[in-house]
Amino acid sequence: MMVGYLYLSLSIVMLYNMELKGKIALITGATRGIGECIALRLASMGMRLVITGRDLDKLEKLKVSK
Repeated sequence: MMVGYLYLSLSIVMLYNMELKGKIALITGATRGIGECIALRLASMGMRLVITGRDLDKLEKLKVSK
């Protein structure tokens, strides 16, 4: 449910044509769940991210999966 809400919210941002490319976001808990979904979606929108999480290996994989 929460992930669906997240995509709806980000879709609304895109609908209103807000320019996010080049903006910076801090994502906590980026190694799993909603934090990972948010990080991947915002990266696909061209945002620069600062990501944190408890699993260094997963952070490294997320970093290069752009």
